[in-house]
Amino acid sequence: MLFFLFRNSLSEWWQYNAAEYQLYENNSFRHPIFAVCTSTRCPHCKGLPEALHAYSDMVGNNTKVVFTNINCAETSFCPRVPVRGVPAFVLIRGPDPKYWVQTYERNFLGWGRFLEQTVKAHAVELTNPADLSREITKTFRGSTTFFLSVPENDAATLKAYKRTVPDYHPMGCTFLYKKEGTVAKITAYRSPNCFISKEITADEIPDFVEANKYSSYHHFTRHELTMAISKNISVFVTVGQDNLNQEQHSALDQLSTKHCGKMEFGWAEKESDNDVIHFSKMSGDDVPYYFSMNPREKCYHIQKGFPSEPTLSQFMQNTFEAKQCKKLPVVRSGYKIAITKTAVIAAGIIVGILCISYFIWEISRDSPLKLE
Repeated sequence: MLFFLFRNSLSEWWQYNAAEYQLYENNSFRHPIFAVCTSTRCPHCKGLPEALHAYSDMVGNNTKVVFTNINCAETSFCPRVPVRGVPAFVLIRGPDPKYWVQTYERNFLGWGRFLEQTVKAHAVELTNPADLSREITKTFRGSTTFFLSVPENDAATLKAYKRTVPDYHPMGCTFLYKKEGTVAKITAYRSPNCFISKEITADEIPDFVEANKYSSYHHFTRHELTMAISKNISVFVTVGQDNLNQEQHSALDQLSTKHCGKMEFGWAEKESDNDVIHFSKMSGDDVPYYFSMNPREKCYHIQKGFPSEPTLSQFMQNTFEAKQCKKLPVVRSGYKIAITKTAVIAAGIIVGILCISYFIWEISRDSPLKLE
């Protein structure tokens, strides 16, 4: 039913329902959710849901956005939203709140500008080769710049390339292409000095983009680190007090140039990335520090301070050669199962009841009841 809804209506007002939310979020890369978060106890929220509903009716099929109102007093969803207080207008795309975008616009014109800038997702045809250098600097924001060189007659590869854009545009990835040559070739620029190129077919596009979506300056979450390690991908992360500083930036640039394609590089910061700090078995008092994880060797390294020579070269050598390393933190997917004394006793009682029941059943089967 939901699939039919998305196929036949590019714009809709959705009456928020917690039971349906996951289905909408699963589709939100291609059909973003623009929500106004309010509360029944918020005097400044009055009239905003009705205004957004009217805007949804006005734009009709001219947008693929889903519009809704989330009452924070009636749902546990709002703590996930990376905003403080209500009212708040948030564009939800994908499962990670890190890539959700807030706007302070409060009228039709402002919402139109905001959605045009953030939802717009398409591959850009490169007409001036000099523009490529400018686009590559976008890797500093944490995501990769892709460039596809494709023959005029290879419509299938170009179509597959364009089809990947909506899934990675929310992360900040840039997609460029140029019709030229006789063989399709794709390049992932992870930094101005680190790029990976290969000849490619339409079927190979999705895997290549997925493998190279992070630039050398990526702001990691714990979930992203966990996923990388579960795929046996080595990572290097520098952790500072706040946003990436020049010293950290230079170190990431140097390392990614020297070890391009061998591991993921990125950063985290103290204030908003406590989960990353805990994951690396450190505390906020240890900041700044940097660490690397080598899942193939099941070990990791930690060094206090900002990454700099002469310690950095030896640190990376130890990383790749798995020297003097600590045990890699356990990465679990799914739910943890806690076995307590109470659980063991309860299980024992259940097993006992089942055994007694089976014993009684066996006796009754061997000794059928006789009627007098």
